[in-house]
Amino acid sequence: MSTAIGDPGDIEPDEYWGCAVPCNIEILNLIARQRWSGTNIPKPAIVEQWKRDYLAVWDEHIDLLEPTPKHKIDRRAVLVKTFDELLRHALWNDNDHDHESAFPCGAGAYRRGDRDL
Repeated sequence: MSTAIGDPGDIEPDEYWGCAVPCNIEILNLIARQRWSGTNIPKPAIVEQWKRDYLAVWDEHIDLLEPTPKHKIDRRAVLVKTFDELLRHALWNDNDHDHESAFPCGAGAYRRGDRDL
């Protein structure tokens, strides 16, 4: 991910990584939701940097594709939500799995294997 996001030209909205990065973030979110032991979620600072870099490129280039105003607003909201979810997972992991405020329903709503967290 860091390599893809590291080259702004590669993550423009109409480029491969411009589409693949949000998909990969969604996959990381799916894995993080499982709360499996041994999974590595990026640190919060890394997720924040990815979000900043990705959205800066998106904001700079999206108008060149002439989206409807509604699509532009709706798509950006989805991108922000996707990165923010990964950030919540990263904060939870970074706080020794004891950061219940990162999840509105609390850490007890998540499971690892056959036991509640």
